[in-house]
Amino acid sequence: MRTDIANNKERIVLTRMVFGFILFAILFRYINHSLLSNMQAPVLKYPLIDYTYWLIHFSGVPDIITSNIYLSVLFDISLTLTAIMVFCFPLKRTFAILFTLLYFFYFICYNSYAMHHSHPMAGIFFLSFAFWPKKDATFKIVWEGIRYIVIFIYVDAFVFKLLNGAVFNPTQGMANVKENIGWIMLGTDTPIFSKDFYAFFLRHNMLMQAGYLMVVFLEGIIVLGFFTKKFDKYLFWCPILIHAINYIFVDVCFAEMTIVSIVFLNTSKIPYLVQNLFYYQPNHFFQKFYLKNEKTYL
Repeated sequence: MRTDIANNKERIVLTRMVFGFILFAILFRYINHSLLSNMQAPVLKYPLIDYTYWLIHFSGVPDIITSNIYLSVLFDISLTLTAIMVFCFPLKRTFAILFTLLYFFYFICYNSYAMHHSHPMAGIFFLSFAFWPKKDATFKIVWEGIRYIVIFIYVDAFVFKLLNGAVFNPTQGMANVKENIGWIMLGTDTPIFSKDFYAFFLRHNMLMQAGYLMVVFLEGIIVLGFFTKKFDKYLFWCPILIHAINYIFVDVCFAEMTIVSIVFLNTSKIPYLVQNLFYYQPNHFFQKFYLKNEKTYL
């Protein structure tokens, strides 16, 4: 039976919102020279990685791609093009699956050669799975599952801080700042914040501690999402505020992770202008493309 594109409006809007964000994230990484073609054929690998990383590296594929400028550029182009194709054809799961696989490989390579687990990338990786299912009903189930994963991530961070006693340390906020922005105080001003900005907060420990406890509170309050969706309109802002506060006070940029806020979004409340921006009927050529490949609709 022919699929009516209009019946998938919610899915199309969410897909284009997510992959529109992803395209900006890829552009951000390109500007910051963080794609595989920018890694300059690295030879060192992060030693504290799990078996998944080692199995992929034992295949030799990461070394082959990153050591060849043409292959690494081709990979970066493929990663970007698949995201563009998902944005243009949100009901074609082939592109979504291909993007997830490419992003997973990029995730492994970047974390290995950058010598650090890049946690912000996890949000995009988990969300991309939501666009794999064939049926809209399955899509909604997977979307709900990812919502609970997002809740767990932040609540787990809250519990960790609670159990290790960091919440009860009156100087924890100050310690975080000293550890992460000490280089700013010893160097020159950053493009956004000056040394005087941080010097003010270093002289007022209570403000630093208040900022830290605010992050802990926002992480903990997300637990409400386990029991009800009644507060989702407020929980939507929690990841955004958490990472904004962390960036200001700890110089940790988790901008890519803010996309997970979308799992708390009530699509029926999206402004009309935004809905029409991310949802539009394809033109005649695209319409024929959809109908010709209707059996692969999600």
